[in-house]
Amino acid sequence: MKLESRPFARTNVRLSPITLGSMRLHEHPHLDDDGITRLLAASLELGVTTIHVSTEYDSHPLFLRALRRLGARPFQFVAKLAEPHFGDLEFSRERLVAKVEGYLHDLGSERLDVVQWMWRGDLKNEADRLQRFRAASAEISDAFAELRTAGKIGAVAPFPYTPAFAELVIDLGWDGLAVYLNPLEQEYLPQILRAAAAGSSTIAIRPLAATKALASVCVDDCVRSVLSRPGVATAVVSYSSIQHLEELTSAARARS
Repeated sequence: MKLESRPFARTNVRLSPITLGSMRLHEHPHLDDDGITRLLAASLELGVTTIHVSTEYDSHPLFLRALRRLGARPFQFVAKLAEPHFGDLEFSRERLVAKVEGYLHDLGSERLDVVQWMWRGDLKNEADRLQRFRAASAEISDAFAELRTAGKIGAVAPFPYTPAFAELVIDLGWDGLAVYLNPLEQEYLPQILRAAAAGSSTIAIRPLAATKALASVCVDDCVRSVLSRPGVATAVVSYSSIQHLEELTSAARARS
């Protein structure tokens, strides 16, 4: 039985409850081009149609090759994108558009379903980062609105780095958040609940706490507890085998 997709906030985006995290695909010797292609095909068969991607990952070229070999399939993409990046203190609309266009070209997709957007700048100076984001928020929202109108993105979910930044994102009425959430990392739970109450959604990253949570909690309990949180649309998990994929989807079906 395939997983049923979930809506993301008040947008027309729908994501599978489990999202394949592509970051560590290159770390597994058995996942060559053929292996990843088979894993992607098996994911589709079980209803895992959403993939988390980033040009920053060492696995990205390998993933792109497998994606092209698989051909046109109904995937949704959550794309990690920083603007401004480390060392850039100000937002640039031109850089943002170029990064989105680059993803669309490489993925062979008409749309990034969700942009996991990050204001990096100087993470050591939180007050300055918040001030600059607040000052540029109208321009940033306008830039994303143009991309949305053009059909190039579906939704935006900032990765805030801090609860204070997440609070500002909620205040400004963005589509949602992308944050760590698992039995060991719950510092963003107040913001997740507040976002849900406002009609926004959450992408839960690292639901197994990089397997650390499995020392005391089974996979089923990890996945179910994360997906049962209000507003959580999907959980991003790195898996490298069909057996692990089946285990994850079985757990997710109990919460779909």
